[in-house]
Amino acid sequence: MDFELSEEQRLLKDSVERLTTQRYDFEARRKYMAEPEGWSRALWARYAELGLGDLCTLPPDDPGHVYHMYVVRSGERDRIAEGLRSAGIGCATYYTTPLHLQPVFRALAYEPGSLPETERAARETIALPLWAGISAAQQEEVVATIRMNIGTGAAREVA
Repeated sequence: MDFELSEEQRLLKDSVERLTTQRYDFEARRKYMAEPEGWSRALWARYAELGLGDLCTLPPDDPGHVYHMYVVRSGERDRIAEGLRSAGIGCATYYTTPLHLQPVFRALAYEPGSLPETERAARETIALPLWAGISAAQQEEVVATIRMNIGTGAAREVA
């Protein structure tokens, strides 16, 4: 069995190493490598500490889960996305058309309203920035931008 990296794999590995070396100092790289998830759970918790839960519904922090996205819910999802994008802050909405209503599943004969919670989640979820090197200031900017665009109390609409 061949355990050598292919040329493509070696190029990807070298690119990732070069990027992390350029972007993060040694101490930061060491810290993230020591975390089982590859990033600190404190980054996840910081959004709650900054009051994001007053603005939207936060995902549960399950210690056994390794999250690769930070997805929140809000009835004001589109305003949040517009505000973040206007401020140059990345965000993403996934499955804006629920799976059961996508053309590939038309043969299953689902109609709008068939799965109301799934449809509601499709209207309300948005992925916010979260990566190993996100700074406290960057997370503060995300929360401040959301607060500026929707005010407070929006989480109560989704609960």
